[in-house]
Amino acid sequence: MKLSIIIITLIFIFQYTAKSQTFTKNEVDEFTGAKVVETSWEKFNKQGPSITYFRFRKIDSEIILELKGIFYIGVFIVNKDDPFMLKLENDKMITLLNKHYVISSIGDGAISFFGSEAMGIDLSFVVSPQDIDLLMQNHIIKFRLYTSSGYVEQEIKAKFYDKFKRALMLIKFS
Repeated sequence: MKLSIIIITLIFIFQYTAKSQTFTKNEVDEFTGAKVVETSWEKFNKQGPSITYFRFRKIDSEIILELKGIFYIGVFIVNKDDPFMLKLENDKMITLLNKHYVISSIGDGAISFFGSEAMGIDLSFVVSPQDIDLLMQNHIIKFRLYTSSGYVEQEIKAKFYDKFKRALMLIKFS
């Protein structure tokens, strides 16, 4: 009896820890002929009630970082070309520019039911090949997102960066 409980517990732990990044899309667009690959949404940060998620999308050779966030700062705007700054462990900074003018709205920061009633934002940033190399070699320790209400700045825990790096490697070599 004890042995079966231990075995079931180990199986559960293995399944929980073995969850890794996956592709949610890997296809050729029938209208444009572009190859489109997307990773699954993963948690980028959780600090207090605020939470951020990321995924990568690759269209042909262009890699895009998509970010969803719930920050509890009310309604805010992120303008086209507003910076999203990533501070790396070696004190280098990477600045990504928002692709579109975006107004926060209810449910935009959610990837599931959690947060679907909160004010959130859905952003996209093109990541250059040089920035991809820097991100794969150096841990992100903090991010800053500029908004119409100032900026949101949060530290990134190592466990979230590890998921980020695995997703980046997956999309880069797809």
